[in-house]
Amino acid sequence: MKRAFWLLLLIGALLLAGCAGSGSYTASGYIFDDEGNPIEGVELVLSGGSSGTITTDAQGYWETEAKGTVTIIPRKEGYAFQPKEAAVTKQEPQAIFTGVTGKIIGRVSIAGEPPGREVVVTVEYGESGTEEILTDENGEFKIPLDKYPGEEVWISTYVPDSFTSEEQEEYDLLRWVYIYVPLEPAFLPDLDLYSYGLRLKKPTDGEEISGFPYEVEISPYDREVDNLLYYLYFYTFDDTYLGSTDDFTGTTFSFDGELSEGTAEQDLDWYLGAEFQQDGYYLFAYAGWVTVFYRP
Repeated sequence: MKRAFWLLLLIGALLLAGCAGSGSYTASGYIFDDEGNPIEGVELVLSGGSSGTITTDAQGYWETEAKGTVTIIPRKEGYAFQPKEAAVTKQEPQAIFTGVTGKIIGRVSIAGEPPGREVVVTVEYGESGTEEILTDENGEFKIPLDKYPGEEVWISTYVPDSFTSEEQEEYDLLRWVYIYVPLEPAFLPDLDLYSYGLRLKKPTDGEEISGFPYEVEISPYDREVDNLLYYLYFYTFDDTYLGSTDDFTGTTFSFDGELSEGTAEQDLDWYLGAEFQQDGYYLFAYAGWVTVFYRP
């Protein structure tokens, strides 16, 4: 009899625990701007275990009754939010967002970590406008949208502007990193200066080439990104750009010597570039060059 009693008690406890785990809970959080001020009137769209919309109050606070896992997406005209969406559960019922308007916010990093110094960032706008700005020591920078004409800007970091050649080798850095950005509120993916292994393996620096086709070999950009393509770019020793190859994938490429704006049948600096997408943006990473001599 005692055994049956304890068995029934155990089953009841398990049923109660199951009910508690599947029950409703209060999900809540805040939305602040990049200066830490609350943002009122942000609409949050709920989907998943619960659905509907709620709105932040004057303190940027939101709260709702939820069930299961709920995905929350913040929306407000003229704003971008980070993260773009978040999930809450009964075990983790809070989510905090940051919103930005009237500016673009980005960060320079090394393998995802702060660089620990100010880094020079160049903004290219209009037909020929350029401006250099400095990040803070965490690599963060802000670009006001009303400062630049046009509909887009190119944001880049030329690594030798901020790191010595010894540091570039020590930290295994790229040469350049570019990102194309429409002029609208945004949180950008990192301009990550780490090479992730990207480099030319063949030809080697100072190699002599007697003719084409030439079998190029690269060490790939070993990073989780979308739509990754490689190019070779060519400059004369006086920094005149001569063009590039077609895109290629994989670690080898048969190069016929023909360029988009000339031929590689001369002494040149060869650069390896990687083009990819991240968070919907196009980024371009360039490894350092190798000097190649043409000796037919």
